[in-house]
Amino acid sequence: ALKSHKLFPLLNNRWNLRQNCRKIGLKTPEGYCGDTFAEVSAWAVMHNRFPLVMKSAKNSADSDSIYLLKAFRELPQFYDEIKKAYPDAGVIIEDFVPAKARIETTWLNGKLVMATQTGLSRSVYLYHAWRSYPVVIPARFMNQIEAVAQKFESLLALKEIPFRLSFCLGSANITLISLNAGLNRPEYFGRWNPSPLFGLPVE
Repeated sequence: ALKSHKLFPLLNNRWNLRQNCRKIGLKTPEGYCGDTFAEVSAWAVMHNRFPLVMKSAKNSADSDSIYLLKAFRELPQFYDEIKKAYPDAGVIIEDFVPAKARIETTWLNGKLVMATQTGLSRSVYLYHAWRSYPVVIPARFMNQIEAVAQKFESLLALKEIPFRLSFCLGSANITLISLNAGLNRPEYFGRWNPSPLFGLPVE
């Protein structure tokens, strides 16, 4: 089952994913994970660059407990809200990655079955405000996305268990933002859209 898979710690913990990305040479936001407010705030002061993203290290659905930090004064409130939701998990603080497009890719039985473009809310809460699907990913980015997916080949080998890789697309390069099991999206089922990967192009 998925929970016994060797890569489950990457699905369950966002910081484990960040550390693994650095280990295998994938681009990932600069950041820190702390267990106390003192640790998190000290990194923010030392880093001294905004905007930043704050989130629980515990991975969850629908961008739960993710905040856009634009000033030091917001840090105590965001930290408290994150720890209230997930008291036993660390708090991640990291660079916000600007993007020309945000893409969520879904993989099933070793193949890309859905590409979705998402947009973030215009508030301090970083959740997906809209989703457009299916989209066609330009070849210059698709090659990079497929190369990243191959880094998780043991997940690609799973049968009948979808998972999602989400990316920020820049002018020429991509940044992997999240890795999730893909069991909670109705659009992944064929009856929702029988023609995946045909639709609006990514601008």
